Amino acid sequence: MQRNDYLTRINNVINYIQNNLNKDLSLQNLSQLASFSPFHFHRIFKAILNENVNDFVKRSRLERAAKRLVMNQRLSITEIALDTGFSSSSVFSRAFKAHFKMSASEYRKNYNSKICKMESKDCKETSQSIDYDLCSEAAAKLIYETHRDTNVICRGKRIT
Repeated sequence: MQRNDYLTRINNVINYIQNNLNKDLSLQNLSQLASFSPFHFHRIFKAILNENVNDFVKRSRLERAAKRLVMNQRLSITEIALDTGFSSSSVFSRAFKAHFKMSASEYRKNYNSKICKMESKDCKETSQSIDYDLCSEAAAKLIYETHRDTNVICRGKRIT
């Protein structure tokens, strides 16, 4: 099997995860989707993404929840937690605080205050720009961008 085949299968799983965060995303189910044994799927997934499957699912759920906290103020934190696949609000709260180093309510409040700061400064650069690398690979349908930070990004610049 060629690298492109692995990438295609893993990308299909990533798409499935992103579109089904509120469902059962067990290693068994995801490995079946990719047509690998659970052992090989986990090994290949980690080799390609440099992150194990459970950590990727958890991070994806947390990032989706963080986005919803900011974009939909009418939803309660519990509603967001359950809708993004967490079994309870307490499980969500512990995971959110461990990942973002603040509670979900603090995140919602801080993000809103940073938006006001951005608007008042008209998104001027206040810090360094984000570093990135470009590389060439064989043709494949692949585009994913992740940013792991609690700072706000505006037009490619970090707002502090």
